Amino acid sequence: PNRRFDLVFLDPPYALGEEDLARALQLLTPHLEHDAMVVVERSLRSPEPTWPAQLEREDERSWGDTRAWSAVVRPATTKVEA
Repeated sequence: PNRRFDLVFLDPPYALGEEDLARALQLLTPHLEHDAMVVVERSLRSPEPTWPAQLEREDERSWGDTRAWSAVVRPATTKVEA
């Protein structure tokens, strides 16, 4: 899409493989605003998602059989020329 998003919720089927989730997150990053947040919901037994370099985990919460992680777009670093 030509739009950029500032909040995205991903609630894939619990059976989705970790590689597929990592790929979905990677494909999502070009469509995020510079201060966007991504929330991923998974089974409590699922490992933390593999976040692309552009996303930095911010929080993790659990309730019942569910776990959710949030990540924000990492601020761009500014190169300083010497």
